[in-house]
Amino acid sequence: YSRARIGLDNGGGFGQDDPNYTSINRVFTLSGGSKLKLMNDKFEQITRLTFTDLDRANRNNVDPDHPFDSELSHYRGKLFTLDSQNNFYLHRTNTLTAGLNMQHEWGSSDNRFAGSFFGFPYISQSEFSTRSITNLAFYAQDHIQLWNRWFTTLGFRSDHNNRFGHYNTYRVASSYVLRETGTTFKGSFGTGFKAPTVYQLYSNYSGNTQLNPETSLGWDVGMEQALLKNRVQLGATVFQNQIKNMIQAYPPLYLYQNISRARTQGIETYLTSQPFRNVQIRASYTYTDTKNLSSAASGDAYSGDPL
Repeated sequence: YSRARIGLDNGGGFGQDDPNYTSINRVFTLSGGSKLKLMNDKFEQITRLTFTDLDRANRNNVDPDHPFDSELSHYRGKLFTLDSQNNFYLHRTNTLTAGLNMQHEWGSSDNRFAGSFFGFPYISQSEFSTRSITNLAFYAQDHIQLWNRWFTTLGFRSDHNNRFGHYNTYRVASSYVLRETGTTFKGSFGTGFKAPTVYQLYSNYSGNTQLNPETSLGWDVGMEQALLKNRVQLGATVFQNQIKNMIQAYPPLYLYQNISRARTQGIETYLTSQPFRNVQIRASYTYTDTKNLSSAASGDAYSGDPL
């Protein structure tokens, strides 16, 4: 269970600060699962169930600086996830995995706004009844290890979304370990798919029913080094992602919209030290450069800007 209180403003610039404007987010998550091994541990079946309950409430009471402005909005969302994973241990060098993943998300919202327009007060109310999205996916991957040095995973996933249709994605990841020097070289390449959430589609505040799913193509290359008999480990990874139809909320209305083309790239580094047996210290740093690659001709007012 988590609870977060966030202070909001009416906008940017002079006079937009509003100390009464808050958002309270409550998230409750319950999960469980089972594991079954058969055929002399050559087959393993893992089932996971997860239920998440989200309650998001925005409240803005009137105050001396904003005597007519108020808001009370409430979003209630739920997410149920079922994952059935089957592992086939074909050989000590080869593990085949296949499974099904189902996600069902549903939510509802109601909003009440009050304000004034050229001195005339007004009240606006809106709501949407329960809306839902279901995503069913089949996935498979083959994990291969050779000479206890070279480890490679080939993965494929096929998603069927009841609103956005069918999408296939894949990923290839590989690493090679030089045990003599404690050095690991690694890299991956793959595609991704991410459907809009119920809130992003239907929220009365910022929802957009015209959103399309995000798709992406990404890669990363990195290196890890162990020192002082594995008491110190350091690593660095360079990455880049090319994203189509990235979902983003831009000011001043913060309406969710698609960015036709976007890019994220950067570097991740870390240093881990274990000075004593039960003490571990870790430091990490990530630099990310983002950019909206949409053309100005497409009508995107933020073309060329950072995300």
